[in-house]
Amino acid sequence: MATALLEIVGIYFDKTIDIPDDGVENVLALMDLAKEQYPGFDYSLQSSGSMASIEYTHPEDFTSRSGKQRPAGVYKIGEDRNDPGNPVAWQYYLNEKRDGRRKSRTSGGDFKLPGASEKVDPDNEVIWRCVRIIIRTPDDLVG
Repeated sequence: MATALLEIVGIYFDKTIDIPDDGVENVLALMDLAKEQYPGFDYSLQSSGSMASIEYTHPEDFTSRSGKQRPAGVYKIGEDRNDPGNPVAWQYYLNEKRDGRRKSRTSGGDFKLPGASEKVDPDNEVIWRCVRIIIRTPDDLVG
């Protein structure tokens, strides 16, 4: 059995996922394995196949990378249906080990659906980011 790393920025999910020795067919397959291996991890897709939300229920208090104590509970990022005027943009980065260093197989400008045929090999790392796009007019900014 081999492993890959899955990190979801914003919900403090940074876990090693067991995968077959020959990898998994795409990022969505890695997400499905994460759901099986980590109770409390879940995600939903939009009808287009793009990501809608990702959540993880931390079973106990934990310390984030910055050293800050965080309480147990549900951490979720994604679309806010109550705020349709400020959409979100999802990105994932797929990194692989080459020459002893992690190097990206994707760039920030790439738009790929998680079910695309972007194979995840052993020792790869997938990092998800969700960015909210704040749409304001100059009048909104004057206070």
